[in-house]
Amino acid sequence: MEISFGFGGRWLEVLRQSNHHNNGYGLEEKLDELRTLLGKADGDPLRIVGVGAGAWGSVFAALLQDSYGQFREKVQIRIWRRPGRAVDRVTAEHLFEVINSREDVLRRLIRRCAYLKYVEARLGDRTLFADEILKDGFCLNMIETPLCPLKVVTNLQEAVWDADIVVNGLPSTETRGGV
Repeated sequence: MEISFGFGGRWLEVLRQSNHHNNGYGLEEKLDELRTLLGKADGDPLRIVGVGAGAWGSVFAALLQDSYGQFREKVQIRIWRRPGRAVDRVTAEHLFEVINSREDVLRRLIRRCAYLKYVEARLGDRTLFADEILKDGFCLNMIETPLCPLKVVTNLQEAVWDADIVVNGLPSTETRGGV
């Protein structure tokens, strides 16, 4: 079953109310309400996909992940990003500085065994890619604002084929040429 809602849709209102009116409490109940609206059975997670990983799309997906990612049995949040966009060395150097200036981010990358690739990129021994850094919580369009790690899919068909909700984050500065 495929359902398409615009931003005026009921699903967004349910999510918005759960964050603003309940101050973080009752998130699971609001998620259950949304799942019921969409006819989701127990054991079948609600699949939300953000299409487009520009600043807006990445932040929106990260906000959903931060709020609802704890309910893994009930919701799966992914973001599609076009593969292959290399991060230039100057940006990689700046990203390395951002990582090292934020203890929480530094510890997170070390725990995930992801820090070394940023060291290698800083030294010029490795090329980072935008989809790769997005998995670690960095949007190429806003390097100085670390997000939470995201589940990134680089194949558009794979990203949306079983999605219950598709959030259109296009156009972004990355995708003006079309999808």
